[in-house]
Amino acid sequence: MTNTFLKMQTVCLKYRDKTVFKDVNLEFLQPEIVSIIGPNGSGKSTILKALSRILTPASGYVYLQNESLQKIPTECVARTISILPQSANAPGDMTVRDLTACGRIPYQNLWGSRTLNDDAAIDEALDITGLTKLQNRLLSTLSGGEKQRAWLSMALAQKPKILLLDEPTTYLDVKHQLELMELIVKLHRECDMTIIMVLHDLNHAARYSTRLIAVKEGIVVADGNVKEVFTVGVLEELYDVQVVVTKIERDGCSYPICLPYTKENY
Repeated sequence: MTNTFLKMQTVCLKYRDKTVFKDVNLEFLQPEIVSIIGPNGSGKSTILKALSRILTPASGYVYLQNESLQKIPTECVARTISILPQSANAPGDMTVRDLTACGRIPYQNLWGSRTLNDDAAIDEALDITGLTKLQNRLLSTLSGGEKQRAWLSMALAQKPKILLLDEPTTYLDVKHQLELMELIVKLHRECDMTIIMVLHDLNHAARYSTRLIAVKEGIVVADGNVKEVFTVGVLEELYDVQVVVTKIERDGCSYPICLPYTKENY
């Protein structure tokens, strides 16, 4: 059963005097996998910042379970929404387990003492991300894919109902991109989690999402299931290029793919 869990209502988003979005209305269900797509500078990451309370709307409201996000105590928001930013940094001498443990901060008292529940959540996050054997490794010794999983492990230790990911496959090779996307689908299915992510890879977005939101120049130009949004008309308008949208069949499954081109080289 799905229901509206997170909502943006007539939201205006600004950076200083520059308006990025005006009168945005979006609803997110529990659970679903949503990919936000669009060209650079279109405001994709700005939406995530508003949903995670990093950016306060200039006007309008963001609601979490029908309550204004701005009025909910910070620790309560952190127990429900977890965000993995595009460029996350931590000291290289931290271990994987230490980083994962940071996800339990919203549950701890002023003295930061760790409970058995915290340890159990950390162990579970490490297990889900396949990092149990690497938990004592220093972050500085990890590959790009391993580091990304370590940050995801920290986010999962928060036990969120909503996970926000800003370009999670950036800097990863194809193998690690696929592993991460498969893990995202696993979290959605097994943990009943809503995943909202910004993706540049259109074929990953179409394959692994249940819904796509297309934005351009601060405007939501399309919002719907993959079949509705992943079309020639929407994608050509979105990126100002020509595209072919087709499907490939593999192991009894059908995957939509997009092939951009120009008249000169097609």
